[in-house]
Amino acid sequence: MVAQSASGQSLSAPSSSVPVKSADPAPPSGATASVYVRQGDRAFAEGKYAESVEAYTKALELYDLNEYAYYNRGLAYRKLKDYKNAIADFSKTLQLNPENTFAYLYRGMTLQVNGQTDLAIADYTALIKIDESQPLAYLRRAEAYVSLKQNDKAREDFTQATSLYRKQGNQGQAERVQSQVRSLK
Repeated sequence: MVAQSASGQSLSAPSSSVPVKSADPAPPSGATASVYVRQGDRAFAEGKYAESVEAYTKALELYDLNEYAYYNRGLAYRKLKDYKNAIADFSKTLQLNPENTFAYLYRGMTLQVNGQTDLAIADYTALIKIDESQPLAYLRRAEAYVSLKQNDKAREDFTQATSLYRKQGNQGQAERVQSQVRSLK
């Protein structure tokens, strides 16, 4: 599936391994934004990220307040390594819904890849303020702190992520994160 719930109930990475049918032909001239969104979802699932961007853009031309289309287009831009546009779309998503935890997570990860680590940390922190039970937010923030050589802060976040993964019953991930804690000097 391409997108997660706008309410951000879970912070799982989107999966592109779901089998889907081939994209439909271009929608008729009177198509609604939702037709283009579905087209974008199918193209994304098939790994056709440029086509996905085009479809979401058409949806947004018809309805420019579509948080879902901005968010998913941001994911597609991210896959295309077009970080500037991905950040812009995640930012627009957050303007439309400041509680969208996925937009904070993915904007933070994109900012981090783009070398804007301080801004990434701010996004992970905002996500944690909304939902402090998300281990991935602590994990990503810890990794950002490591890149800034702030190992004490990183250690705290790695420890919190480990604890949350254990509470969720994800022992394997808890152990992987714990090994990152042990590697800090």
